[in-house]
Amino acid sequence: MFRATGDASTQYVLQDAQPPHLFVIRQETKTEGGYDMPVAAYYILDGTVYQSPSLYDVFYSRFVRYYYGIRGGMTIELNTRVYAAEAMWF
Repeated sequence: MFRATGDASTQYVLQDAQPPHLFVIRQETKTEGGYDMPVAAYYILDGTVYQSPSLYDVFYSRFVRYYYGIRGGMTIELNTRVYAAEAMWF
């Protein structure tokens, strides 16, 4: 565990390791109450460092994907109903 000196009180904790290919590191900030608040997670895969997406980013991405899927389905449904209604009048 590495703890930075100064007011930042940021620490990096090795959360999981599968040497030599995968390491998961968690960045934490010490709160006034003495609790560790997670800030970010990083993983090192074959020597390349990646930042993990936040839970908000994951949920937002899924929401947008489902929203456009539902919107496209509703557009097709509404267009089909309009054509069916026009066909009934002839």
